Amino acid sequence: MDEKKLKSIIADNITYYRKRSGLTQGKLAELISYSDKSVSKWERGDGIPDVTVLVRLAEIFDVTVNDLVSQDKPEEKVLPTRQRRHILIDVMSILLVWLAATVVFVGLRVFLPEFDSAWICYILAIPVSSIVHLVFACIWWNHTVQFFSISILVWTCALGIQITFFTFINGFDNISLIYICAAVLQVLALAWTLYRNFKKKK
Repeated sequence: MDEKKLKSIIADNITYYRKRSGLTQGKLAELISYSDKSVSKWERGDGIPDVTVLVRLAEIFDVTVNDLVSQDKPEEKVLPTRQRRHILIDVMSILLVWLAATVVFVGLRVFLPEFDSAWICYILAIPVSSIVHLVFACIWWNHTVQFFSISILVWTCALGIQITFFTFINGFDNISLIYICAAVLQVLALAWTLYRNFKKKK
């Protein structure tokens, strides 16, 4: 196999496994302590990473070095082990938030039985869960996932604020205007995501 063909195969494989792992070029570059320009160069087929980098890439993608230099790829439907682990950690963390909300709810019902609004714990658990998910999305996943995570956070916070005000505070009939603020934040999140995607393609 000539060098040009090998460069092309490795370029295709790095691009394939990076996208399958939900990583941007910048995030992958951070993980291997290289610049995103180096990753871009490898994915264009203008160069080949050295052996130590190939070993590190194989570890990140949960594949073998042979997978990176081979033309054969597994079916895309199969999630890599690392990605499944990330999803599991994300889900378990969110479940811990709801467990904490349940503990607080039970504690309020036991020690403050006259407090009829203990259910608010579950309402507040929704935006807290969104925050937890957004943190992991920023660590592990791409800009699109992060955008949807921000969107969920914005609207669940607005909902939580409205319900909390209706439950505990009187005299704020216009609290539903909070959704106008949420809409503005949504537009800003969209603009920021488009900017980051545009910057990444440059």
